[in-house]
Amino acid sequence: MNLKKLAFYFGLILITVVAAIKPNYNWDCLPYMAIVLNKTEKLSNQELHNKVYEQARLHIPEKQYTMLVAETPYRTAMLNNAVAFNQQLPFYSIKPLYIGLCWLSYKAGFNLAFSTVLPSLLAFFGIGLLLFYWLKKMLNEKQSILITYCILLAMPFTGIGRESSPDALSCFFILLACYWFYCKKCWQWVAPVLVLAVLARPDNIILVGLFANILFIKKYWSITDTLLVFGAGLLAYIIPTWLIVSYPWQTLFNHSFIKHLSFPADAVINLTWQDYVFAIARNAFREFNISLIPLLLIFTIPAWNNRKKLTANLSILWLTIGATILLRYLLFPVFTGRFMAPYYLIAILLIINQFKSLYRAPHEIN
Repeated sequence: MNLKKLAFYFGLILITVVAAIKPNYNWDCLPYMAIVLNKTEKLSNQELHNKVYEQARLHIPEKQYTMLVAETPYRTAMLNNAVAFNQQLPFYSIKPLYIGLCWLSYKAGFNLAFSTVLPSLLAFFGIGLLLFYWLKKMLNEKQSILITYCILLAMPFTGIGRESSPDALSCFFILLACYWFYCKKCWQWVAPVLVLAVLARPDNIILVGLFANILFIKKYWSITDTLLVFGAGLLAYIIPTWLIVSYPWQTLFNHSFIKHLSFPADAVINLTWQDYVFAIARNAFREFNISLIPLLLIFTIPAWNNRKKLTANLSILWLTIGATILLRYLLFPVFTGRFMAPYYLIAILLIINQFKSLYRAPHEIN
């Protein structure tokens, strides 16, 4: 192993350790802590609520803890009402892979709060490795190291490694599936990794369905392969909702984009087309402007004009990522960085591939 690689691994470990020292405990850590405790101890709603907030107060820095319990009326209501807090858990319990890793972290001896961050940190480290090896397919080693560090230290990518959420894990599996598809041509491994992505975040079924169909249309997979892959992804989506108490999409949409529901299990949801269209339209301008999409479009448009040089694999990735972003927005209208991180990363890699001559010395260009 050469010194440059050793230096890269050391730097990646250092970035991950720094993220571990300064985790960002978002509110989601509280319901995830409760779900992990539920798998370990038999507690009543009130006992579970009390223990979660007690553990949070002990292990989360005071400033962050105050934000978790008093930043909004909704969070204050969750602090003061065990029944309301317990009714939030089905929003979070349908990510079995992430929750399983949190549970393993807790059983391994980490405190309950940090156990919800550790899977994100491990996934963040894996994302760094994948970025480096993907970039090495296009650029030299030094350039790959520098660009990997720049990406990892930029928002929102550095944030997903420090949060109590399945987003870093989801990002890792999506990036791994696309890496094996484009760089390694490991067709047999793409499908199971996409299934793991669905188990990390169920909304990844959108990507699985689009990816499988596009590969079938482009004649990479037979109809049998396509049905097997999509069927496996669909089972990974459906089975947790059968085995675990969960809420329908209408409840989640209403809770996220219309009005927070303190008692979603008791609420009667009547989501009209007018409410849906208004939420989509209202969020569109704001979400577009706080996202990376405008910046990426600046480079994507000239890159697309150079599409004659695109390989079939690159065309498939462009088409899949674009269609997934659009369809995902129609179902869940946010472009928040942690949700969109895998698509941003793949878009950045595809743009670099289109403009890679800019990163190479004149004598290296064919």
